[in-house]
Amino acid sequence: MIMSIRRRFIAAGAVFAVGITTVLGMFHAPQALAAPGANEIAVTFTVSGARGTDDTINPAMGAHLQLVGDGVAYTEPWAYCTVDANGCQFLIPLSSAANHKFSVAVAPDSANAWSIIPTDIPARVTISESPLGGTSYHAPIAVVLSVANPQMVSNCGETGLKMAFVVDLSGSMDGAGITSLKAAASAYVDALTGTDSSVALYTFSGNSPASGANSDARPLTSVQTQQGADQVKSWISLWTPDGGTNWDSGLRAAANSADTYDYVIFITDGEPNLVIQDGSPTPATTNDLLTVNDTASANALKAKGTRIIALGVALQFGADEQRFVEISGPVHGNSNPMMNDYFLTNWQAFSDVLLPMVHGSCQIVNVVYVDDDNDGAIVTPAEGTTTTLTGNPGEDVGFTEQMARDGVPDGYQFSSIDNVATFSSDPDVSQTITVHLTRVPDSPEVPVTDTGDQIVDTGGTTLPANMAWAWLAIIGCVLAGAAGLRLRNATR
Repeated sequence: MIMSIRRRFIAAGAVFAVGITTVLGMFHAPQALAAPGANEIAVTFTVSGARGTDDTINPAMGAHLQLVGDGVAYTEPWAYCTVDANGCQFLIPLSSAANHKFSVAVAPDSANAWSIIPTDIPARVTISESPLGGTSYHAPIAVVLSVANPQMVSNCGETGLKMAFVVDLSGSMDGAGITSLKAAASAYVDALTGTDSSVALYTFSGNSPASGANSDARPLTSVQTQQGADQVKSWISLWTPDGGTNWDSGLRAAANSADTYDYVIFITDGEPNLVIQDGSPTPATTNDLLTVNDTASANALKAKGTRIIALGVALQFGADEQRFVEISGPVHGNSNPMMNDYFLTNWQAFSDVLLPMVHGSCQIVNVVYVDDDNDGAIVTPAEGTTTTLTGNPGEDVGFTEQMARDGVPDGYQFSSIDNVATFSSDPDVSQTITVHLTRVPDSPEVPVTDTGDQIVDTGGTTLPANMAWAWLAIIGCVLAGAAGLRLRNATR
């Protein structure tokens, strides 16, 4: 932290800050600010947004802020500002300037995109006398804005989920912590195995990657095959804890990747004590230093459309719950776990928190074609038909008659559908949609499937022999109450 005292000049037209100016990050140098007129003053706030690929913290460009005086928001036209490279500058008439404590709030029209993170030193300008017109003031600390956490997505169908672990491998994770972390992360990979998803790995301790052995960052790796999943789990098994705790570095590493993730699962057991300054780990001597830097790196991830799910597990050293709000969002304890921005738990319950995010190995729905003219014998559906559906738990899967007709093989005609499935948030629910067919008159007889074989679906589950030629429907990775359904032909 760098601290400097700025002298307060009385002359009109001077620029000054009240009290101590605290430098908590490397911000872009402001451009020329507008000079206030003779009948107004200028109050300027630096506004912290997302970190760039270097140490620089960019302004929260485009955020719309509203001036607040003594806790009451002004509604006059001059009381609104859109953040630019200079932050936010308000030109306040002298008639409204005297004896006020000025701060900012997020303007109502942008409340869903940004929120203000409180700091120990308030981003506030106090004017205790009648100021001279033409005087400029600057808040002593940046306004810290957090980008709204993107919504959870469900892409297990056509493109697959792209997710990354960002995990704390500091020394305090040794023992039960690292054992539980490895087990739960590996189980999570198992749950995704067989979908079109990919997993990346990032670690941090005093820096990222963590200083322990075998802690390198690992690129997005497909877990569609068992071989790919085993590779990811092999990397996880080698994690070794060592060193301090630098959330900033782990979040920054994921944000700086050329890859874009649907979501990041951030896991830690304690309060950060380091940030990155001038390219190197630096002790965090104040809470505000952590707030500015950790939030800026998290914002960089969110700005790429990545949802951050933060897990505080067996928190040590007086970790502050507000830290998790800063990097993810405010939602905690929602009855629908997929709506939460962060979780606080212990190692015993860690897997119970982590695994519902993927809801098992993608629930299977069997779409079975049967020949009603041959005692319900299962028949081979038409080849090459793939359908993707989405919906919320409790809603009908939406397997339509037209979709069923698209799968009718030569020699058969569509009759009816029964037992239509609904999306479920329970990974243990197994469902079957039955499509009834009849023979086309005078068509060559179509042989039924040899039911002596078994097949393995893309999630690695062996199905009963009598479903050997059933279509498989993968309800993919129920996240945020949404699900994806992929239908594909089974193969021997």
